Amino acid sequence: RNGKGSETAYTGMTWSGHRPSDDRCRYHFLVPSNMFAFVALGYVVDLAENLWKDLKLQHSAQSLANEIKSGIENHGMVAHPKYGRIYAYEVDGLGNHLLMDDANVPSLL
Repeated sequence: RNGKGSETAYTGMTWSGHRPSDDRCRYHFLVPSNMFAFVALGYVVDLAENLWKDLKLQHSAQSLANEIKSGIENHGMVAHPKYGRIYAYEVDGLGNHLLMDDANVPSLL
């Protein structure tokens, strides 16, 4: 794929090339980073609405936050045989996932 990483499918989440540890992503949709982005976008929505009075930015940020949240809910969770539904660390939108965590921020903790 000429340096573009492994194959992925649309999930609604943002694509990452590297983890916070600078290691390359295996599946490229880094769930903790998308969780972090979802929260940060919530702050943008609040600021755009209440401080900047920028409805276009407010709606754009809310739309992106909704898309990421949906991606996390629909693709970022997997069925674990012992623990039930848990968050994966990385997914690719094609059914592959990585169950681990990283000591860096953001993480699943």
